[in-house]
Amino acid sequence: MVHANPENPPYALILFARLLENSYSNATVTVTSHIHSSYKGKVNGGQLAAFNKAEPDANVTFTIIWKNSKSIVVKFFQHNSHMVQACN
Repeated sequence: MVHANPENPPYALILFARLLENSYSNATVTVTSHIHSSYKGKVNGGQLAAFNKAEPDANVTFTIIWKNSKSIVVKFFQHNSHMVQACN
């Protein structure tokens, strides 16, 4: 899960997702995004489209939460588990 401000989108995440798919033959990556209820600004439609790539059988998922955030916050989860690591 990635918390990001729409004014500073994490475009490198899209590149990272493609690199994963190209580097590992069994990797299928999904990138989704949601607007946090506390965010009162607008999110560019192009950003929403760029950060929404649904793959039904994905084994890696990145979720962008658009919100007021001074820096990008990344949280890692294991499937069906609690958060295992967080970093700024």
